[in-house]
Amino acid sequence: MLDLQEIFDIKFNLAYYIVSLISLFLIIQHYVNGLNTRKLQNFLLIVIFIILIVLFGTRTEFVGHDTPRNIKYFVSSLEVYTFSELKDVGLYSISLIAKKFTKSIDVFLTILATMYLLPILIGIRNLNLKNPLVFFFFLFSFFFFKTMGINIQRQGIAFALFFCGITYNLKDKNFISYVLYALAFVFHASIIIPITILFISKKINSIKIPLIVYLAATIFSLANFDFYSLLEQIPIINILVEERAQGYVNISEDQYRVGFRPDFWLFNTTFFCIGLYTYFNLTKFIYGTNFYKMIFYSYTFISSFFFLMFSYGYSDRYGVLSWIYIPFLLLPYVDLRKNIGLFNVVKLFFLCLLIATIFKLFF
Repeated sequence: MLDLQEIFDIKFNLAYYIVSLISLFLIIQHYVNGLNTRKLQNFLLIVIFIILIVLFGTRTEFVGHDTPRNIKYFVSSLEVYTFSELKDVGLYSISLIAKKFTKSIDVFLTILATMYLLPILIGIRNLNLKNPLVFFFFLFSFFFFKTMGINIQRQGIAFALFFCGITYNLKDKNFISYVLYALAFVFHASIIIPITILFISKKINSIKIPLIVYLAATIFSLANFDFYSLLEQIPIINILVEERAQGYVNISEDQYRVGFRPDFWLFNTTFFCIGLYTYFNLTKFIYGTNFYKMIFYSYTFISSFFFLMFSYGYSDRYGVLSWIYIPFLLLPYVDLRKNIGLFNVVKLFFLCLLIATIFKLFF
């Protein structure tokens, strides 16, 4: 008999492959037949997000190994007596508010699912794309999308708020962006890393710098460089990483695979290559060079940071910080109909479908 996790996985995979078929049909309509399906895609996107909110929200506390941690304040399994001992300000606040209106765990999980998915939907609408559903398909294809929805939900909500904040930055609504960045930080302090890198990337004018950093990080990661010891010496940064990273330093192999991760390196490098090609060939077509430069540089720097954390347990938690940028790296391919060379939306569709299928089968 299937357990609840297996049943959830079947439902999630079914939803994914249905969306993939719809996306392929819409790609054909736009790129082959030249039809404008934006209104249809926006409607379907809302329907899909409602389905996903219900799917994530009604999964019960027995699906997702981190779900008991996500509901700990709501069910009062962990009491907080002083503010100084509180680490999850965002989750704690939402839990207290929700407790005043409901005792249902399903309702609370639905609230968390909405807080994760709604900012992503708003962000996609902000981009005003011709193919918003195809753009969402790219994000839906990556294994971390489900993980952030059922396990690392605090990081998932921070991801969504940061994602939405970037789209407001693109619309020159910087105040809203900063508010969303601040809220993201409240839910997961690690989001300060991509926020900081985003602002640094705006100031860098030479692509040589991120390329050198990326190459150096790969070499140091292969050599198992003790990056954590270096971080301990940097003011402010050491405070941000100390508490979380110390718990990952001496982790055993049976808990998490440590050392250089060719799978994660290949995954990030695949999109690094796509971003590099796009940076040199396509930025003039959409959103402007400065925006894409900021996104590509940020992705390159945080991917480098991710590689250097391979020697510590649960390094994929740092990988999420770089994966935030992947959908934005693919933006130029969502709207362009013309033959744009090495990459196009059809190739990226099948690449994402392949990646998703590989992770569903083997990981």
